[in-house]
Amino acid sequence: MDDEDKYGIQKYGDLIIWKEILAIAKEKNKSVIFITNDVKEDWYESHDKNENPKCPRHELIKEFQETVGHDVWLYTLKQFIEQLECRFKDDQENVFYSGLDAVKEVLERDMDKRSKMIVVKCLHCDCHYLVNINDFSFCWEFVNSTDRDMGRETEYTCVEYLECPECGRRHKLTFSVWEYPEGVFNHQEIQCDGCMIDASNVNLANYITFDGNAYCLICHSYDTIDENGLCKSCARDMRKEYGCDVE
Repeated sequence: MDDEDKYGIQKYGDLIIWKEILAIAKEKNKSVIFITNDVKEDWYESHDKNENPKCPRHELIKEFQETVGHDVWLYTLKQFIEQLECRFKDDQENVFYSGLDAVKEVLERDMDKRSKMIVVKCLHCDCHYLVNINDFSFCWEFVNSTDRDMGRETEYTCVEYLECPECGRRHKLTFSVWEYPEGVFNHQEIQCDGCMIDASNVNLANYITFDGNAYCLICHSYDTIDENGLCKSCARDMRKEYGCDVE
């Protein structure tokens, strides 16, 4: 899983760690608890990226048992703390028990922060870099609106720009969302110019509110817009200019 975003010997870091674990466990003739927050499919069976992993890869368990003759457990740090809570609830047995809630809270904040990171690959120099999606402004603009069976379907877009830290090329990301029926997030698309991104953990529903407001296509003010993407003031000016009755 590290093949695309790491280089040289860095690609084999997980393999080196695993072989060291096997060697030490065999030498000491011990079972092992391995704590890692790396939850890629190199270590765990396939799972939803938004969920905690449930089972290590069976190949790893089998290899450990055949090589060492003992058992191995894999936990994230959060899961390991939960096991401490279940097994050592007596403060005399676990002097750190009273502080575990605080530790878990910090871990959850850290995991939430990392889940907002997206990997960007520059198509010019093949550089991979990380961007925090919370750094985007998400200034949504009205694109078009059509009437459908369950009401109006409206498309909104926003454009964000990135710069490759290696070659300095400018990358353009165009985010599009569709509201249908009114007030309901229906669909999203992300278009990239000059780069590729891993958008598997990007849910644009978290970055838009369907309150009837957007940026006016003429004056760019954030206001209630009509089906043409205009605020009340611009719509009134347009009707005056083309000789339409003004409400």
